[in-house]
Amino acid sequence: MVVTRIKCLAKQKASMNVFKPASEVVNDILLNELTDTPCPSLPCLDSLQRTVNSFRQQLRPQDLEFDLEMEHVPDKFFWKM
Repeated sequence: MVVTRIKCLAKQKASMNVFKPASEVVNDILLNELTDTPCPSLPCLDSLQRTVNSFRQQLRPQDLEFDLEMEHVPDKFFWKM
């Protein structure tokens, strides 16, 4: 039950924090959800991070027909030549 909750929360947080690294998303959730009781069915951290990244991959646009959101582009990213 705990593992399912952790995976579900990881996917939710990953969709809200697209630019946050998967390792930070997983670490934050594990720190909040795990207690002192052992959880033998918990997958390794790499597996959870791959789950987060593969879920985010589905959220990316599949073609080049999308609107560029300028609030996500850093200052001085585009240079004049």
